[in-house]
Amino acid sequence: MAIGNSTELKKIREKMENEKRSYEQKLETETDPRWRERIQKLLAELNAKTPEQELEQRAESQRSELERKEKAERERRHENWLRIVGERGRRYAGCTLDNFRCDHPRQRESVESMREYASQLHERVTNGDGVVLFGPPGTGKDHLLMALVMVAIRDHGLSVMWRNGLDLFADFRRSINDDSEHDLVRPLIGADILAISDPIPPFGAVTEYQAGSIARIIDSRYSHCRPTWITVNTANRDEANQRLGSQAIDRLSHGALVLHCDWPTYRAPRNRESRVSKTAG
Repeated sequence: MAIGNSTELKKIREKMENEKRSYEQKLETETDPRWRERIQKLLAELNAKTPEQELEQRAESQRSELERKEKAERERRHENWLRIVGERGRRYAGCTLDNFRCDHPRQRESVESMREYASQLHERVTNGDGVVLFGPPGTGKDHLLMALVMVAIRDHGLSVMWRNGLDLFADFRRSINDDSEHDLVRPLIGADILAISDPIPPFGAVTEYQAGSIARIIDSRYSHCRPTWITVNTANRDEANQRLGSQAIDRLSHGALVLHCDWPTYRAPRNRESRVSKTAG
């Protein structure tokens, strides 16, 4: 028998003996027939059980409780993932690093960098190290980010908030009218990870109000070592500095995995095929 079990059995045996003595003492002084019957029943159950049976019963109870907690945690993670998919869109539900199409060496290098981050995810998140993906539209930045979000939720149980940049700015505009900005910002700051899909408008720079709003969120998360993962539809960091603000980009990039997704767009070949089909028809 293992030493740990032997020690545990000794404790259980002593506890059972103490309980027996306690019941026997109560039985000597108790005069109410109903309470005497109850005490006798408890004493009989205790006498019928061996310390080994008690140990196994405790172990089974612990196993059942562990299984219940594990099931609840799996369900919680699954519900969180479904929430993220609902916010980003069903198209991205199956995004993984394994099914990211790599036609160019830079794509393979970027996927490997994402894998390395994923393998160190708990440590990187604890350190507040973010992820910044620069690049033109259609290069699969959101695919890469969603793949990493899946790892964070399913493998590590972290809380993630996903926001589309333009939707976030729309929420900020609405919050001006109903004075609800604090309620809007609080969950964005408190989440383990905040993932933002392209906060830059299709044309021009963000407004002063938009830049200030997102800068406050980024700065607060930066100060509390909570990473922000973001995709930015710009050719490079210089363009991002001009359009989103150098302060925000500086905070986002500090200690982060920064990748330049500057390979050809995935959408162009499909568009050409579509035009060819229409012409042929």
